[in-house]
Amino acid sequence: MWESGFIQTEKDICFSDDLSRKAAAGDPEAEFQLGFCYACGFGIEKNYKEAVELWEKSSAQKNAKARNALASAYLRGLGVSRNPQKAFTLFYENSAAGNVDALVDLGFLFSRGRGVPRDYARAYQFYKKAAEQGEPRALAQLGYFYYAGRGISQDAKKAVDLYRKAIESGQGFGLSYLGVAYDEGQGVEKSVEKAVELFQKAAEKGDPFAQWKLGNFYLSGSASPILPKDAKIAFQWFSKSAEQDNTLGINSLAILYLKGEGVEKDYEKAFALFKKASEMGHAPAQTNLAGYYLGNYGHEKNLNEAFKLYSEAALSGGPSDTGWPEAQYQLAKAYKKGMGTEINQDLSMYWLQQAALQGHSEAKKELQSSTNPQQNP
Repeated sequence: MWESGFIQTEKDICFSDDLSRKAAAGDPEAEFQLGFCYACGFGIEKNYKEAVELWEKSSAQKNAKARNALASAYLRGLGVSRNPQKAFTLFYENSAAGNVDALVDLGFLFSRGRGVPRDYARAYQFYKKAAEQGEPRALAQLGYFYYAGRGISQDAKKAVDLYRKAIESGQGFGLSYLGVAYDEGQGVEKSVEKAVELFQKAAEKGDPFAQWKLGNFYLSGSASPILPKDAKIAFQWFSKSAEQDNTLGINSLAILYLKGEGVEKDYEKAFALFKKASEMGHAPAQTNLAGYYLGNYGHEKNLNEAFKLYSEAALSGGPSDTGWPEAQYQLAKAYKKGMGTEINQDLSMYWLQQAALQGHSEAKKELQSSTNPQQNP
Protein backbone atom coordinates (compact mmCIF):
# COMPACT_ATOMS: atom_id res chain seq x y z
CA MET A 1 0.00 0.00 0.00
CA TRP A 2 2.53 2.56 1.14
CA GLU A 3 5.22 3.70 -1.24
CA SER A 4 8.50 5.19 -0.21
CA GLY A 5 8.65 8.72 -1.48
CA PHE A 6 8.20 12.36 -0.63
CA ILE A 7 5.96 12.13 2.41
CA GLN A 8 4.53 15.55 3.03
CA THR A 9 5.09 15.78 6.77
CA GLU A 10 7.18 18.96 6.54
CA LYS A 11 4.08 21.14 6.83
CA ASP A 12 5.96 24.25 7.98
CA ILE A 13 8.10 24.41 4.84
CA CYS A 14 7.09 27.16 2.45
CA PHE A 15 8.90 28.82 -0.43
CA SER A 16 10.22 32.32 0.22
CA ASP A 17 12.88 34.67 -1.11
CA ASP A 18 14.66 34.36 2.23
CA LEU A 19 14.77 30.57 1.87
CA SER A 20 16.21 30.95 -1.64
CA ARG A 21 18.92 33.32 -0.39
CA LYS A 22 19.92 30.97 2.40
CA ALA A 23 20.07 28.02 0.01
CA ALA A 24 22.17 30.04 -2.45
CA ALA A 25 24.56 30.81 0.41
CA GLY A 26 25.03 27.07 1.01
CA ASP A 27 22.88 26.56 4.11
CA PRO A 28 22.23 22.77 4.09
CA GLU A 29 18.86 22.96 5.83
CA ALA A 30 17.70 25.68 3.45
CA GLU A 31 18.90 23.60 0.49
CA PHE A 32 16.85 20.66 1.76
CA GLN A 33 13.76 22.80 2.34
CA LEU A 34 13.96 24.56 -1.01
CA GLY A 35 14.38 21.18 -2.69
CA PHE A 36 11.29 19.98 -0.86
CA CYS A 37 9.36 22.99 -2.19
CA TYR A 38 10.44 22.14 -5.73
CA ALA A 39 9.56 18.45 -5.28
CA CYS A 40 6.09 19.10 -3.89
CA GLY A 41 5.27 22.34 -5.69
CA PHE A 42 5.01 24.32 -2.46
CA GLY A 43 4.86 27.97 -3.52
CA ILE A 44 6.81 27.29 -6.71
CA GLU A 45 6.42 25.22 -9.87
CA LYS A 46 7.25 21.55 -9.31
CA ASN A 47 10.71 20.68 -10.62
CA TYR A 48 12.35 17.45 -9.52
CA LYS A 49 15.65 18.16 -11.24
CA GLU A 50 16.05 21.36 -9.22
CA ALA A 51 15.06 19.45 -6.10
CA VAL A 52 17.66 16.76 -6.71
CA GLU A 53 20.42 19.28 -7.33
CA LEU A 54 19.64 21.01 -4.03
CA TRP A 55 19.46 17.73 -2.13
CA GLU A 56 22.80 16.65 -3.62
CA LYS A 57 24.39 19.81 -2.20
CA SER A 58 22.67 19.46 1.17
CA SER A 59 23.46 15.75 1.41
CA ALA A 60 27.14 16.49 0.75
CA GLN A 61 26.99 18.54 3.96
CA LYS A 62 25.53 15.49 5.78
CA ASN A 63 21.95 16.73 6.05
CA ALA A 64 20.07 13.52 6.87
CA LYS A 65 16.69 14.70 5.57
CA ALA A 66 18.21 15.70 2.24
CA ARG A 67 19.96 12.34 1.94
CA ASN A 68 16.67 10.51 2.53
CA ALA A 69 14.90 12.70 0.00
CA LEU A 70 17.67 12.12 -2.52
CA ALA A 71 17.43 8.38 -1.95
CA SER A 72 13.68 8.54 -2.60
CA ALA A 73 14.32 10.38 -5.85
CA TYR A 74 16.70 7.63 -7.00
CA LEU A 75 14.24 4.96 -5.89
CA ARG A 76 11.37 6.41 -7.92
CA GLY A 77 13.28 7.94 -10.79
CA LEU A 78 12.16 11.50 -10.10
CA GLY A 79 14.60 14.09 -11.42
CA VAL A 80 17.21 11.37 -11.95
CA SER A 81 17.37 7.96 -13.60
CA ARG A 82 15.78 5.31 -11.39
CA ASN A 83 18.51 3.56 -9.39
CA PRO A 84 17.25 1.44 -6.46
CA GLN A 85 20.79 0.32 -5.59
CA LYS A 86 21.86 3.96 -5.14
CA ALA A 87 18.76 4.54 -3.02
CA PHE A 88 19.69 1.60 -0.80
CA THR A 89 23.22 2.94 -0.29
CA LEU A 90 21.95 6.37 0.74
CA PHE A 91 19.30 5.00 3.09
CA TYR A 92 21.82 2.61 4.64
CA GLU A 93 24.34 5.40 5.23
CA ASN A 94 21.64 7.39 6.99
CA SER A 95 20.49 4.45 9.10
CA ALA A 96 24.07 3.79 10.20
CA ALA A 97 24.19 7.38 11.41
CA GLY A 98 21.08 6.76 13.54
CA ASN A 99 18.40 8.21 11.26
CA VAL A 100 15.10 6.53 12.12
CA ASP A 101 13.38 7.55 8.85
CA ALA A 102 16.03 5.66 6.91
CA LEU A 103 15.22 2.50 8.89
CA VAL A 104 11.64 2.69 7.63
CA ASP A 105 12.80 3.16 4.05
CA LEU A 106 15.19 0.22 4.32
CA GLY A 107 12.27 -1.84 5.53
CA PHE A 108 10.39 -0.81 2.41
CA LEU A 109 13.28 -1.76 0.10
CA PHE A 110 13.63 -5.22 1.64
CA SER A 111 9.85 -5.77 1.63
CA ARG A 112 9.60 -4.94 -2.09
CA GLY A 113 12.96 -6.21 -3.28
CA ARG A 114 14.03 -2.81 -4.58
CA GLY A 115 17.81 -2.53 -4.91
CA VAL A 116 18.19 -5.61 -2.70
CA PRO A 117 16.74 -9.15 -2.75
CA ARG A 118 13.28 -9.30 -1.17
CA ASP A 119 13.63 -10.35 2.46
CA TYR A 120 10.55 -9.99 4.67
CA ALA A 121 12.43 -11.04 7.80
CA ARG A 122 14.98 -8.23 7.40
CA ALA A 123 12.25 -5.76 6.48
CA TYR A 124 10.38 -6.72 9.64
CA GLN A 125 13.50 -6.09 11.75
CA PHE A 126 14.03 -2.63 10.28
CA TYR A 127 10.37 -1.69 10.84
CA LYS A 128 10.47 -3.10 14.36
CA LYS A 129 13.60 -1.12 15.25
CA ALA A 130 12.03 2.12 14.01
CA ALA A 131 8.67 1.34 15.63
CA GLU A 132 10.37 0.88 18.98
CA GLN A 133 11.39 4.53 18.65
CA GLY A 134 7.76 5.50 18.06
CA GLU A 135 8.11 6.28 14.34
CA PRO A 136 4.48 6.34 13.04
CA ARG A 137 5.26 5.12 9.52
CA ALA A 138 7.10 2.15 11.03
CA LEU A 139 4.20 1.39 13.36
CA ALA A 140 1.83 1.39 10.38
CA GLN A 141 4.13 -0.80 8.27
CA LEU A 142 4.79 -3.18 11.14
CA GLY A 143 1.04 -3.44 11.54
CA TYR A 144 0.70 -4.31 7.87
CA PHE A 145 3.28 -7.07 8.25
CA TYR A 146 1.13 -8.60 11.01
CA TYR A 147 -1.99 -8.04 8.90
CA ALA A 148 -0.53 -9.82 5.85
CA GLY A 149 1.65 -12.29 7.75
CA ARG A 150 4.92 -11.15 6.21
CA GLY A 151 8.03 -12.20 8.11
CA ILE A 152 5.81 -12.91 11.11
CA SER A 153 2.71 -14.94 11.97
CA GLN A 154 -0.49 -13.29 10.77
CA ASP A 155 -2.36 -11.43 13.51
CA ALA A 156 -4.96 -8.95 12.26
CA LYS A 157 -5.92 -7.77 15.75
CA LYS A 158 -2.33 -6.92 16.63
CA ALA A 159 -2.10 -5.14 13.28
CA VAL A 160 -5.11 -3.00 14.15
CA ASP A 161 -3.54 -2.11 17.51
CA LEU A 162 -0.38 -0.94 15.75
CA TYR A 163 -2.42 1.05 13.22
CA ARG A 164 -4.16 2.86 16.07
CA LYS A 165 -0.80 3.67 17.70
CA ALA A 166 0.41 5.12 14.39
CA ILE A 167 -2.75 7.20 14.09
CA GLU A 168 -2.11 8.72 17.53
CA SER A 169 0.78 10.70 16.01
CA GLY A 170 -1.78 12.85 14.21
CA GLN A 171 0.21 12.71 10.95
CA GLY A 172 -2.24 10.45 9.18
CA PHE A 173 -0.12 7.29 9.05
CA GLY A 174 -2.21 4.22 9.79
CA LEU A 175 -5.55 5.72 8.76
CA SER A 176 -5.59 4.04 5.36
CA TYR A 177 -4.38 0.73 6.74
CA LEU A 178 -7.15 0.76 9.33
CA GLY A 179 -9.56 1.70 6.56
CA VAL A 180 -8.54 -1.42 4.65
CA ALA A 181 -9.08 -3.53 7.77
CA TYR A 182 -12.65 -2.19 8.14
CA ASP A 183 -13.29 -2.61 4.42
CA GLU A 184 -12.16 -6.25 4.54
CA GLY A 185 -13.44 -7.05 8.04
CA GLN A 186 -10.07 -8.29 9.30
CA GLY A 187 -9.18 -7.62 12.95
CA VAL A 188 -12.32 -5.51 13.28
CA GLU A 189 -15.98 -5.91 12.41
CA LYS A 190 -16.50 -5.14 8.71
CA SER A 191 -17.87 -1.64 8.13
CA VAL A 192 -17.71 0.06 4.73
CA GLU A 193 -19.03 3.23 6.38
CA LYS A 194 -16.12 3.30 8.86
CA ALA A 195 -13.68 2.45 6.08
CA VAL A 196 -14.90 5.39 3.98
CA GLU A 197 -14.64 7.70 6.99
CA LEU A 198 -11.02 6.68 7.58
CA PHE A 199 -10.06 7.01 3.92
CA GLN A 200 -11.65 10.46 3.82
CA LYS A 201 -9.68 11.57 6.88
CA ALA A 202 -6.47 10.26 5.37
CA ALA A 203 -7.23 11.88 2.00
CA GLU A 204 -7.77 15.23 3.71
CA LYS A 205 -4.29 14.88 5.19
CA GLY A 206 -2.92 14.37 1.69
CA ASP A 207 -2.51 10.58 1.74
CA PRO A 208 -2.30 9.64 -1.96
CA PHE A 209 -3.28 6.01 -1.32
CA ALA A 210 -6.48 7.13 0.42
CA GLN A 211 -7.21 9.48 -2.48
CA TRP A 212 -6.74 6.57 -4.87
CA LYS A 213 -8.94 4.35 -2.73
CA LEU A 214 -11.76 6.91 -2.72
CA GLY A 215 -11.42 7.14 -6.49
CA ASN A 216 -11.91 3.38 -6.70
CA PHE A 217 -15.02 3.57 -4.52
CA TYR A 218 -16.55 6.20 -6.79
CA LEU A 219 -15.52 4.36 -9.96
CA SER A 220 -16.87 0.95 -8.90
CA GLY A 221 -19.79 2.06 -6.76
CA SER A 222 -18.71 -0.53 -4.18
CA ALA A 223 -19.31 1.93 -1.32
CA SER A 224 -22.77 2.94 -2.56
CA PRO A 225 -24.99 4.47 -1.22
CA ILE A 226 -22.38 6.09 1.06
CA LEU A 227 -20.40 7.14 -2.00
CA PRO A 228 -22.40 6.99 -5.27
CA LYS A 229 -20.91 5.56 -8.44
CA ASP A 230 -19.49 8.55 -10.31
CA ALA A 231 -16.60 8.30 -12.76
CA LYS A 232 -16.13 12.07 -12.85
CA ILE A 233 -15.54 12.25 -9.10
CA ALA A 234 -13.27 9.19 -9.41
CA PHE A 235 -11.27 11.15 -11.99
CA GLN A 236 -10.85 14.01 -9.49
CA TRP A 237 -9.56 11.73 -6.75
CA PHE A 238 -7.21 9.84 -9.08
CA SER A 239 -5.90 13.20 -10.27
CA LYS A 240 -5.15 14.29 -6.70
CA SER A 241 -3.30 11.05 -6.05
CA ALA A 242 -1.40 11.30 -9.34
CA GLU A 243 -0.36 14.88 -8.57
CA GLN A 244 1.65 13.45 -5.68
CA ASP A 245 3.32 11.01 -8.08
CA ASN A 246 1.56 8.03 -6.55
CA THR A 247 1.86 5.23 -9.09
CA LEU A 248 -1.53 3.75 -8.20
CA GLY A 249 -3.17 7.10 -8.89
CA ILE A 250 -1.18 7.67 -12.09
CA ASN A 251 -2.06 4.24 -13.48
CA SER A 252 -5.75 4.55 -12.61
CA LEU A 253 -5.92 8.03 -14.12
CA ALA A 254 -4.34 6.66 -17.30
CA ILE A 255 -6.98 3.92 -17.49
CA LEU A 256 -9.74 6.54 -17.31
CA TYR A 257 -8.18 8.41 -20.23
CA LEU A 258 -7.76 5.11 -22.10
CA LYS A 259 -11.41 4.14 -21.65
CA GLY A 260 -12.93 7.62 -21.68
CA GLU A 261 -14.55 7.18 -18.26
CA GLY A 262 -15.18 10.41 -16.35
CA VAL A 263 -13.07 12.26 -18.92
CA GLU A 264 -12.77 12.49 -22.70
CA LYS A 265 -10.89 9.54 -24.20
CA ASP A 266 -7.26 10.44 -24.92
CA TYR A 267 -4.83 7.65 -25.86
CA GLU A 268 -1.81 9.96 -25.85
CA LYS A 269 -2.46 11.24 -22.32
CA ALA A 270 -2.99 7.66 -21.19
CA PHE A 271 0.30 6.64 -22.82
CA ALA A 272 2.22 9.46 -21.11
CA LEU A 273 0.78 8.52 -17.72
CA PHE A 274 1.43 4.79 -18.15
CA LYS A 275 4.98 5.63 -19.20
CA LYS A 276 5.52 7.83 -16.13
CA ALA A 277 4.30 5.18 -13.69
CA SER A 278 6.18 2.50 -15.61
CA GLU A 279 9.45 4.36 -15.25
CA MET A 280 8.79 4.46 -11.51
CA GLY A 281 8.62 0.65 -11.48
CA HIS A 282 4.85 0.17 -11.28
CA ALA A 283 4.07 -3.30 -12.65
CA PRO A 284 0.43 -2.71 -13.71
CA ALA A 285 1.47 0.43 -15.62
CA GLN A 286 4.33 -1.47 -17.27
CA THR A 287 1.82 -4.10 -18.37
CA ASN A 288 -0.60 -1.49 -19.69
CA LEU A 289 2.18 0.36 -21.49
CA ALA A 290 3.27 -2.88 -23.15
CA GLY A 291 -0.18 -3.01 -24.75
CA TYR A 292 0.70 0.10 -26.73
CA TYR A 293 3.90 -1.50 -28.00
CA LEU A 294 1.87 -4.44 -29.28
CA GLY A 295 0.50 -1.96 -31.80
CA ASN A 296 -2.74 -1.12 -29.97
CA TYR A 297 -4.35 2.34 -29.69
CA GLY A 298 -2.69 3.55 -32.89
CA HIS A 299 0.81 3.24 -31.46
CA GLU A 300 3.79 1.97 -33.44
CA LYS A 301 4.46 -1.72 -32.78
CA ASN A 302 7.65 -2.60 -30.88
CA LEU A 303 7.55 -6.21 -29.69
CA ASN A 304 11.00 -6.05 -28.11
CA GLU A 305 9.91 -3.17 -25.87
CA ALA A 306 6.66 -4.94 -25.00
CA PHE A 307 8.58 -8.08 -24.03
CA LYS A 308 10.98 -6.03 -21.89
CA LEU A 309 8.08 -4.41 -20.01
CA TYR A 310 6.26 -7.70 -19.46
CA SER A 311 9.49 -9.28 -18.20
CA GLU A 312 10.02 -6.59 -15.58
CA ALA A 313 6.39 -6.52 -14.45
CA ALA A 314 6.27 -10.32 -14.20
CA LEU A 315 8.80 -10.19 -11.38
CA SER A 316 7.28 -7.41 -9.26
CA GLY A 317 3.96 -6.38 -7.75
CA GLY A 318 0.95 -8.65 -7.67
CA PRO A 319 -1.35 -9.68 -4.82
CA SER A 320 1.52 -11.35 -2.94
CA ASP A 321 4.40 -9.31 -4.35
CA THR A 322 5.31 -12.34 -6.46
CA GLY A 323 4.89 -10.68 -9.84
CA TRP A 324 2.01 -9.09 -11.72
CA PRO A 325 -0.20 -11.96 -12.97
CA GLU A 326 -1.36 -10.27 -16.19
CA ALA A 327 2.27 -9.58 -17.13
CA GLN A 328 3.13 -13.21 -16.39
CA TYR A 329 0.28 -14.36 -18.63
CA GLN A 330 1.37 -12.05 -21.45
CA LEU A 331 4.97 -13.19 -21.02
CA ALA A 332 3.80 -16.79 -21.41
CA LYS A 333 2.13 -15.82 -24.69
CA ALA A 334 5.27 -14.01 -25.85
CA TYR A 335 7.44 -17.09 -25.28
CA LYS A 336 4.84 -19.34 -26.91
CA LYS A 337 4.56 -17.25 -30.08
CA GLY A 338 8.04 -15.72 -30.19
CA MET A 339 6.89 -12.12 -29.73
CA GLY A 340 9.94 -9.99 -28.93
CA THR A 341 11.91 -13.09 -27.99
CA GLU A 342 12.72 -16.58 -29.22
CA ILE A 343 10.06 -19.28 -28.87
CA ASN A 344 10.53 -21.23 -25.64
CA GLN A 345 7.69 -23.56 -24.68
CA ASP A 346 9.20 -24.44 -21.31
CA LEU A 347 9.35 -20.79 -20.23
CA SER A 348 5.90 -20.22 -21.67
CA MET A 349 4.48 -22.98 -19.49
CA TYR A 350 6.42 -21.73 -16.45
CA TRP A 351 4.96 -18.22 -16.67
CA LEU A 352 1.50 -19.58 -17.41
CA GLN A 353 1.72 -21.59 -14.20
CA GLN A 354 2.91 -18.56 -12.23
CA ALA A 355 -0.04 -16.50 -13.46
CA ALA A 356 -2.46 -19.33 -12.72
CA LEU A 357 -1.11 -19.70 -9.18
CA GLN A 358 -2.16 -16.09 -8.59
CA GLY A 359 -5.67 -16.75 -9.86
CA HIS A 360 -5.39 -15.39 -13.40
CA SER A 361 -8.56 -16.79 -15.01
CA GLU A 362 -7.29 -17.09 -18.60
CA ALA A 363 -4.06 -18.71 -17.46
CA LYS A 364 -6.02 -21.25 -15.39
CA LYS A 365 -8.24 -22.08 -18.37
CA GLU A 366 -5.25 -22.59 -20.66
CA LEU A 367 -3.55 -24.85 -18.12
CA GLN A 368 -6.69 -26.94 -17.74
CA SER A 369 -7.06 -27.34 -21.49
CA SER A 370 -3.39 -28.15 -22.02
CA THR A 371 -2.83 -31.75 -23.08
CA ASN A 372 0.94 -31.71 -22.52
CA PRO A 373 1.85 -29.76 -19.34
CA GLN A 374 5.54 -29.02 -18.83
CA GLN A 375 7.53 -29.01 -15.65
CA ASN A 376 8.95 -25.73 -14.36
CA PRO A 377 12.35 -25.01 -15.92
